[in-house]
Amino acid sequence: MTLSALICEAIMRTDPWTILLAALVQQLFSMVWFGLIVKTVADYYLAADKGVRRVEHIVYRYSPVFCCITTFAAGAARAVAVHTIITVCNGKGLCDYQTAGVVVALLTCINQHQFFSCQRPLPLLLTECGYEFAAALLASVCCLGMQTFVL
Repeated sequence: MTLSALICEAIMRTDPWTILLAALVQQLFSMVWFGLIVKTVADYYLAADKGVRRVEHIVYRYSPVFCCITTFAAGAARAVAVHTIITVCNGKGLCDYQTAGVVVALLTCINQHQFFSCQRPLPLLLTECGYEFAAALLASVCCLGMQTFVL
């Protein structure tokens, strides 16, 4: 069986409830991460990046609903990627799921080099990469929990 056929089969066998739960957990985590944990640092450097004194003065192009939908979709894509890696590599335990989560996080952080060419502040890069790693690991733990205890 070719690799592309194996990947397609793994994606088709993905349980939609697992993906929805993992995406929901990541959505809630993003609210906690950006709303509480790194709020002060992210707001300060985001305002500096946009050229305003305070984050409240930023003109937003996208509605909060649109941002929530895209965050949820990204969480679902992360969960599908983790599940696909686990299925293709025949992962079984927590270590395998965490390794898949780290691989997904590394793949999603590839484009972060754009921060440097766009002259964006380094603390914003660190908050984004930290979120990607934590969200991918949460997705892997959700997938493991659903595989172990529910399915």
